[in-house]
Amino acid sequence: MSRDAGVILRILDNDRLRVETLQEVTSTNGFLLSRGAAGEAEGLILTADRQTAGRGRSGRSFYSPDVAGIYTSLLLRPKLTMEQIEKLTPLAAVAVCEVLEEIAGCRLQIKWVNDVYRDGRKICGILAQASPTFTNGIPDYVVMGIGINLFPPQGDFPQEIRDVAGSLWDGPVSDPLIREKIIGRLWKRFYELYQDPDDTSFVETYRAHMMLLGEEVIAYDGADGSERVARLTGLTDDYALLLQFEGESAPAEVRTGEIRIRRRL
Repeated sequence: MSRDAGVILRILDNDRLRVETLQEVTSTNGFLLSRGAAGEAEGLILTADRQTAGRGRSGRSFYSPDVAGIYTSLLLRPKLTMEQIEKLTPLAAVAVCEVLEEIAGCRLQIKWVNDVYRDGRKICGILAQASPTFTNGIPDYVVMGIGINLFPPQGDFPQEIRDVAGSLWDGPVSDPLIREKIIGRLWKRFYELYQDPDDTSFVETYRAHMMLLGEEVIAYDGADGSERVARLTGLTDDYALLLQFEGESAPAEVRTGEIRIRRRL
C-alpha cells in the first residue's frame, strides 16, 4: 500500500518540505522533473511503492519491485554554484549511510560516486538529474533520487543483477512504518547537509565509507570506452576521486560521472 505521508511529514518537521505518495510511477525522478518544469517549488518529496522504469546512472535501469524497496525523489531549486551542486550526490550517499547504519545497525560502504553497498552487494543507488534549462549557468531545478533495496524481492533479483544486488535486511522487519521512518529521516538529514555543501566534515564521513580505497582498480571511461589500471589513493575535499594510473607520476583527479571503477581481479 502507498506510504503514509503524514508520518513522513512529522519526521521531517520542516515547513519547506512536502510529501506526495503514489502506488506506481514510471520513475520518481521523471515525475518530479516534469513537476519542476511546470514550476513546482523546492521541497516536494515523492515516494512510490514501485517504479515501472526506474533509472540509474548512465541511463541504466534500476530494478524497483513492489514491497521490497524504497523509491523516492526530492525536487530542489539550488541557489548554489555548479561546483556545489556536484556535491549533492555524495552528500546524499553520506545521508544514506548515516541513517541506514543507525536504523539497521550495520556497516555500509560507498562505491564512488553514487552507490551504497552492504557486504559487497549494492543496496542503494542515487541519481541527481538537472533541468534542461539554466539561469546564469545554474540549472533551474535539480531532482535527487534514491532507490534502496530493503528486502530481497519475491523470487530473487533478476539474473543479470543477481551477483551484484543485495538488500539492507535479509527479510521483512516487524515495524509496519519502517519505510516511512527511513524516508523521513533520510530526507531530513539530506536537507540539513544541503544547506552547507562545502562543510568538509561530510567529506570525512564519505572517505570513511569508501570502497576500494588503496586497492588496484579498473577505471572505465564511458566517454571513449577505454579502460586503465589505477590505484585508488583517496578523495579530494570536493569529492573528486584520486587515481594513480600506471605510468603516471602523480594521482589524477577524476570528477566526471562517466568514469566508473571496479576492483581489479
